[in-house]
Amino acid sequence: MVREWREEDIEQRVAAKGTVADRIVIRHRRERPVRRRPRDPGEQRVLDYLCLREWRRALELGKVKFLSSREWYYECD
Repeated sequence: MVREWREEDIEQRVAAKGTVADRIVIRHRRERPVRRRPRDPGEQRVLDYLCLREWRRALELGKVKFLSSREWYYECD
């Protein structure tokens, strides 16, 4: 026997259990937490330097392939 559901019943169940589901998802999230404060200017300069150094190194090693003027492929290891 198949149980029939009305759309209103489904919406009510989802609304009632939504907060529990949200808490479970947030608790088990494995992403990095969102940064809440702006970066220090010195820290930003260091990060910019490191990123540029890695980009230039990738260019030298041939890990960046320019497919067209607006598209490119970057081979990450």
